[in-house]
Amino acid sequence: MLPLSPSVGMLELMLVLVLGVSFELWLGGWLARLAYHHPLFARVWHSVCAPLLRSAVIMAAVLSAYPALFGFRAAPSLMSLMPSEAARGGTLLGLVYLCRVVAPLVPPLRLRPGLLDAVQGMCAVAVVFAWFADYLGAVSAS
Repeated sequence: MLPLSPSVGMLELMLVLVLGVSFELWLGGWLARLAYHHPLFARVWHSVCAPLLRSAVIMAAVLSAYPALFGFRAAPSLMSLMPSEAARGGTLLGLVYLCRVVAPLVPPLRLRPGLLDAVQGMCAVAVVFAWFADYLGAVSAS
């Protein structure tokens, strides 16, 4: 049997993004109705919980597309790529969440909040690629 083509990983990426964002929109609407009379809850949702949920969706999408994201059909498992000090994914989620929280401080990103998803995705891909390159022992890329 031939290994799956890299395009299968991209389909998984799109599926995870569509399902994750749909769930986030549904959950956000449901919580907005619940928090209508509780402005503190609504503020906590919009400033802490919603960005964390979006970060988790982006991280899950990037991890589901590995190794097809880099054009490979087969690669080592993610557990073997992560350094032990990376806390098995906690570092990746923390970095992606930090991008969501800090990026609005940059004026161009504050004016275009839709770019935050792209910045988060690029950070997640960069971290996974760094783990992959470290696993392969690559020092530079050309």
